[in-house]
Amino acid sequence: MGSFRQREPRRAVHLTARLRCDAGWSDVIIRNVSTRGLMLESHQPPARGTFIEVRRGHSCIVGQVRWSREGRFGIRSQSKIDADQLLAERPGETGGNDRRAKPRDDVALRPRISADIQHHRSRYFARLAEWAVVVIAVAFGAYVLATHATSALSRSLLPARSAFEGSLRD
Repeated sequence: MGSFRQREPRRAVHLTARLRCDAGWSDVIIRNVSTRGLMLESHQPPARGTFIEVRRGHSCIVGQVRWSREGRFGIRSQSKIDADQLLAERPGETGGNDRRAKPRDDVALRPRISADIQHHRSRYFARLAEWAVVVIAVAFGAYVLATHATSALSRSLLPARSAFEGSLRD
């Protein structure tokens, strides 16, 4: 007879968690747990072979999707999973070193700007930019015109200048 590996015992659960994969973050439900894997449920399960990260509270499980069908998929984790710790976690908790858990101070202290005020500011800066372009174009045109006028005047006054200089020598 063939030798089949004994399947690890699974623990049926219903836990909410967050999933990160190539498509970004999404919500998932953990349906069962073993020491080496999870069965998850999601509206858009990742493709087979995708590496993912599952977070629940302080727990972070990194693994690879091994199978996927009908809104459910299974992952094999890179390290052993402590099912008791996973069950004890609360979904809203995050680790103290998780920078996504706390709002940034500079963003939290900044006052909210209404859409109307933001719209008027944008229009103001757009008009300012338009006027800057017009002023630069006019200044450049004036420079080119002055250069051509100086050149034309110097050419037309050249015979008079040479005649004047010749009369001074005599």
